[in-house]
Amino acid sequence: MNSEIKSGKEITAGFFAGIEDIPGVDRGIADLLKDLYNKDKLTQKSLSNALLRLRMREAKKNE
Repeated sequence: MNSEIKSGKEITAGFFAGIEDIPGVDRGIADLLKDLYNKDKLTQKSLSNALLRLRMREAKKNE
């Protein structure tokens, strides 16, 4: 058995690299999560604020 054990950081990076390819995932939310992760800003506060901004943009588009 010659399999490499991945670190948590490698697993997380792989997840966010392909998040938009997960069936049923909203593209806007996937991009938002990926962007926050890549900027090392994936915190509860940053996520909450970003989702609020996304909802506000979507609401304006639907007016």
